[in-house]
Amino acid sequence: MDDRELSAAAYTSLSLLAGQLKQLASFQPSLASLVEYTLAAADADPEKPADYRYGDALITNHRAAVEGNRLYKKLHMRMLGRLSMPKEDPKARKHPDIASRSYLVADCLTAVVMAEFVQMCAQHQTVRPCQRCGKLFVPFSGTAKYCSRTAPNLGKCTCKKAASDEAAEQSQRENPALKLYTKIGNRLNTGLSRVEGLTAERRSKVMKCWRAEVKPLVQQFSAKGEDFDAAAFEQLLTDHFDDVWNRKKTEWAKKKRGKQTD
Repeated sequence: MDDRELSAAAYTSLSLLAGQLKQLASFQPSLASLVEYTLAAADADPEKPADYRYGDALITNHRAAVEGNRLYKKLHMRMLGRLSMPKEDPKARKHPDIASRSYLVADCLTAVVMAEFVQMCAQHQTVRPCQRCGKLFVPFSGTAKYCSRTAPNLGKCTCKKAASDEAAEQSQRENPALKLYTKIGNRLNTGLSRVEGLTAERRSKVMKCWRAEVKPLVQQFSAKGEDFDAAAFEQLLTDHFDDVWNRKKTEWAKKKRGKQTD
């Protein structure tokens, strides 16, 4: 095929896509207004769900709702049939299997976006602004504060993870006992990783048991304030670790001898 024909086809496809994106961009301010009126407002006041609010917008001729509903009406229902022939197996079914499903066809990308919005309203979903990046997100719980986007954080982590890390760092700065506990825990975990023959699963069990046993100590020393004794606290942490490590080794040795006896 002549390259000119391929170029013409590519140009036509890209032109159509550009036109669709321009339409979507022009509708974006209206959609944002409608989202604030319905999904975001329903999150702030759950007594009135988003589908009710969308109905109010239509009744009051909210400009964005009228524009969106006009697009929504452009959607058309279609049926897709699928014929599946029986397998050549004595135990298999003997007749063809005919299945069908319905789907929506849209003339423009903006109508598809509008259909997704209406579905969110019908499902009583809500949106709220992320307290880190400020963009709207669908909360996974009533107490969710941060979104799962990575773009605001240079792609390194989500807003939720970034906020959690900042809170942990702040807590450690204000709590010397917690900071020392984290430091000692990292050091002990690194030491276990160098023990020959120790699996990652067993190493995890040792650290989990140690953390559970020293948790009361962390709380106790965190409350000491200016009377916090770093040397004494570190000694207690390491003593507890030695005790846990010896108990685990004895436990595993007994299990090993039991299997050998069997």
